[in-house]
Amino acid sequence: MIRFINFLLYLLIVKPKSLIRKSILPINNKVKTDAIIVNCKIGSYNYIGEGCILNKVIMSNYCSIAPRVFIGGAEHDYKKGSTSTYLYPLISHNHKVTVIEDDVWVGSGAFIRQGVIVGKGAIIASGSVVLHNVKPYTIVGGVPAKLLKNRFTDNIKKKIQVIEFQEKDPKSLKKEIEAALKKS
Repeated sequence: MIRFINFLLYLLIVKPKSLIRKSILPINNKVKTDAIIVNCKIGSYNYIGEGCILNKVIMSNYCSIAPRVFIGGAEHDYKKGSTSTYLYPLISHNHKVTVIEDDVWVGSGAFIRQGVIVGKGAIIASGSVVLHNVKPYTIVGGVPAKLLKNRFTDNIKKKIQVIEFQEKDPKSLKKEIEAALKKS
């Protein structure tokens, strides 16, 4: 009992740091405290907010993940006799990979189900529950998440979609994006 009380005090007072396990995460990312990142491959120049949980996620580059976002992970098999993990442990190799493409912004408190693909440049509104794939350069929101609007016209989308985000430093990528937007 004393160990349990000490553990609770530790959680309340000391605020544990982030947990990153079995993941590839370059040093040029910003990960805030209390994030849990497990079985993930994360690209470059991403921001992962406080208290986020990412499980079996492939994230590209230049994404912004707000605090308390849950992406991927375990789902209980409701077809078995019980949903208890004591009776039927969750088996991580059954989890589908969730893919977050380049330049995605996910608002605070959003949930993205395992196996979903979030397209390049998409925005997910705060508190949304994403159960299906999200098309590139769209804004979705709600429970369940639905298309709210497109970020750009089709003409602008064609020009910006061809820009490659990987292996580019922020300064040169910003110039390339702004040049593409000026041509529109």
